[in-house]
Amino acid sequence: MAIDPTNHRAFAFGDFHVDCEQRALMRDGERVSLTPKVFDLLLLLIENHGQVLEKDRLMKTVWPDAFVEEGNLTQNISVLRKTLNDHGQRFIQTVPRRGYRFVGQVRELTDETLLIEERSLTRVVVEETESDRPANQTTDRQHRRGRSLVVVSLAAFVVLTAAGIGWTFLGPRRFAGPTPPPFEVSNVTLRTITSTGNVVYGVISPDGQFVAYSTVDQDNRYALWLQRSGSREALQLIPPSPRPVGPAAISHDSNWIYYGETNPDQPLKGNTIYRLPLFGGAPRKVLEDVPVFAALSPDDQRLLLHRFKPTGGVEVISVNALDGSDERLIASSNDASDYLGTQWSPDGTRLLFFSSEQRADGPYWSLSEMPAAGGAHKTILAPAQRRIWFIAWANAGRGIVMTANDPATKIPQLFYVSYPDGETRRISNDLVGYTTVSVGGEVIMAGKVERQSKIWITNWPGPQPARQAIERDIADAMSWTPAGDIVYDTNDDGRLHLWIAEAGGQRRQLSPDDADERQPDVSWDGKLIAFLSRRSGNLALWLMDAEGRNSRRLTADGVRAWQPRFAPDGQSIYFLMERENRSQLARISIAGGQPQVIADEVNDDSYFDISPDGKRIAYSIRDDNQKRTRVVVRALEVTSPKSYFEIEPGYFLRWTPDGQNLAYAQYPQDKKFGEALWLQPVSGGPPQQVLNVTPDLLYWAAWSRDGKALAISHGRFVRDIVLVTRNGGSVAATSQVR
Repeated sequence: MAIDPTNHRAFAFGDFHVDCEQRALMRDGERVSLTPKVFDLLLLLIENHGQVLEKDRLMKTVWPDAFVEEGNLTQNISVLRKTLNDHGQRFIQTVPRRGYRFVGQVRELTDETLLIEERSLTRVVVEETESDRPANQTTDRQHRRGRSLVVVSLAAFVVLTAAGIGWTFLGPRRFAGPTPPPFEVSNVTLRTITSTGNVVYGVISPDGQFVAYSTVDQDNRYALWLQRSGSREALQLIPPSPRPVGPAAISHDSNWIYYGETNPDQPLKGNTIYRLPLFGGAPRKVLEDVPVFAALSPDDQRLLLHRFKPTGGVEVISVNALDGSDERLIASSNDASDYLGTQWSPDGTRLLFFSSEQRADGPYWSLSEMPAAGGAHKTILAPAQRRIWFIAWANAGRGIVMTANDPATKIPQLFYVSYPDGETRRISNDLVGYTTVSVGGEVIMAGKVERQSKIWITNWPGPQPARQAIERDIADAMSWTPAGDIVYDTNDDGRLHLWIAEAGGQRRQLSPDDADERQPDVSWDGKLIAFLSRRSGNLALWLMDAEGRNSRRLTADGVRAWQPRFAPDGQSIYFLMERENRSQLARISIAGGQPQVIADEVNDDSYFDISPDGKRIAYSIRDDNQKRTRVVVRALEVTSPKSYFEIEPGYFLRWTPDGQNLAYAQYPQDKKFGEALWLQPVSGGPPQQVLNVTPDLLYWAAWSRDGKALAISHGRFVRDIVLVTRNGGSVAATSQVR
């Protein structure tokens, strides 16, 4: 075994201390309980910090005399991360397709090191008590701050001296800290400050002391809240109302909050902007009919707004922050995808924004700046196929924080972009989606979204209360086998894999560990599974046998496939495809070949299904004339007449086993938050609600082959606020550090 239990070394990282001789993990002087295998795993990672340890090596080293499955390793990594409060992977980083890497800063402590640290600490205490006590009365906050600065100064002196740099190089002792390092995954702590799970949008005050956010309850009522960044208690500023509200900005003097309100009966009119005392009071109307609120100027005198031009495109304007007067045009574009997320720089001299453009191989996003009064653009991040969602200045204008899609998982993650060179680092590396982002002082506020979705089974027809069948969260789809097993996709440590849940209770992974696969569909005879995979680099349609073997690719490069469905005869597969920037519904033989176009009126948001007898097809379309979504039902012959239904499916569209109805998810009859299962008779008549899963959302539905059981996937998006700080800094104090 490579791990030596008699190792006399010790290591330190973050707030933790590892004593190899005692086989103990300490935090702030207290022992943290770990099982022997979890401790072995931690020690192996630390001893090889900065290096990627393959999964096989980890399993063979920690369990040398036993055969274990990869699930044992994953479970122990999960336990270790919980123990270390490593939710943002600041210590243990997952390396997709390979293994894990310890990325925290590790110091090896010898006996000499421990003696130096003990003496240094003694010197700090003596220096503070005898020579640095202020002569005048100070507040407790000032005293704590002075003490921390003394510790920082002395620690810097010890480090520089050890490196051979003399005291004369340091010059006079200064209490002002150096330029803060960039935010990155190895040096940050993420802390969730809300627990309601229904946060819509949030902003942080410029000094990092307050967070304002809006929530929506199960009755679709919106409320506005204020919370100190170091507390979990919230003050309600605007009580629940059917009118959507959202915070726009907190003034730099922390006296005012700007928020927007929308009339649900007139959503196209835009927002009405109000100005409200920070701790509540009477709001004052500033401006009406605002399409997009962008930012508040650093001097709190101007508001930055976006206005869409009647002929298409967008204008960036600024107005007086008190009454909306004195409108000034800053920039204009004929493309509405320009000037997204515009933000004033902290010194007010520049405007930061991102743009989107459509190219032959898909959309591209770029990050740019321009003078505050308008003018020539300067590129910070060149156009790339990396979707950007939100941006904010950080580090007093020396950097930028953005949420952008992870290139592998497509889940929005937090990134730090150095300004002006554009060097990009990860801040987060997990399976949580991050939405809005705002920076105050040295604190990043981000909205986080986690999808929770379990598989439940109920009777059919006449569904009764369902029983949970699978503990793991489903990603996109599931499909029954004739034997009553369920094939589904789920997230495995950053990768999507296909699994099978057998009727007897066994679970088995079908996908290779290094594959990224989703949306399985089982042929009617149970012998084949169609699915989407990135084994070849691009997302393509693949086929394998029921045991997960003999995989082969069906679609060629340049065809992006989605939602595969077997024809009832098992000889072909229907799917949505995007080719040459055009969405189409197609069919391909299981033997391969060129796809045959079935319908070309679909779009990226369409859903479809094949009738049980294989003779009809149903799919949703966007009717541009009526400005709404409709469902088309027709025979598979192209010349056959079409029937239209005024329904708008959410997440899926399925035929019921008897071929008499279309099943889809939509708001329940009582219009409460969540979704219900509806049936639309194909013979005509109004749709009927048959199963209500509120407050959950309904993601998928699949019937057993005998039509007597219905499997549904339902859950919710849990949305909360997370604060990100550098390691060693507290939320309450970081805003004072410059």
